[in-house]
Amino acid sequence: MKNKLYFLLLVLCLLFCLTGCGEANTEPVSVISFLSPPSMEELKSYEDEIITVRGFISTVSPIDGTYIYILSAPFQTCPYCVTTSTGITNTLTAYPAKNNSFDFTALSVDVTGKLVFEYDIDEYGYETEYHLENASYDFYNDDTNEKLTAFNALVSSGFTDMFESSMTEIYTSVNQLNGSAEILPENLFDDIIDMTSAYDDPNQLALRGKDIVLELNDAIESGNTDLYIKINDDAQLLYNDFYDWLLTTEI
Repeated sequence: MKNKLYFLLLVLCLLFCLTGCGEANTEPVSVISFLSPPSMEELKSYEDEIITVRGFISTVSPIDGTYIYILSAPFQTCPYCVTTSTGITNTLTAYPAKNNSFDFTALSVDVTGKLVFEYDIDEYGYETEYHLENASYDFYNDDTNEKLTAFNALVSSGFTDMFESSMTEIYTSVNQLNGSAEILPENLFDDIIDMTSAYDDPNQLALRGKDIVLELNDAIESGNTDLYIKINDDAQLLYNDFYDWLLTTEI
């Protein structure tokens, strides 16, 4: 009877220890945002701890998902290019667990992993002093942040892909105005206008896109080559404003 009691106590003790260890290894110590970045000293205090980094996955992260660059704004192509007010860069590299990989998403994410301080040079030549290991991500949204909520909703509906595709058609046409250009569909931006009807700034971008299409078609039909440069400039300005809108969702 006494042996059974000892065995039961041992099992309970092991279960308690395992449960405690599980909680210690999975709960983030801190959530880091590049809008309110920690100092290097503060970041160093999280070494070998589980932390969460909030942001967006860079579009230049490796296609095979072997690691990702986490940045403060969506669709960024220059990791480690900007230094924050506290001296750290606005990027952190995250590596998944062994035999795992990341799927790209344009939505805002919380990336959680173990913060490791270790010098490294990745395949693109970026030198880093720290990174996340055994990392994974969850989708993040803040209902009180109207711009972020609008961005996530529109990305999920295909807005950014459709806008980029439509702008590419404009650029292709306006740069082939040598007699071989084809008239663009007048409804090229209509679906984008419909899907952005509840969001003022994206909707204005879509309406401007439609105006450019109509002006371009008129220029092609009339042979008014004086308008070609203006149309190209208007398209470039529109794309710049689209990019600026993306930056308003920085977190």
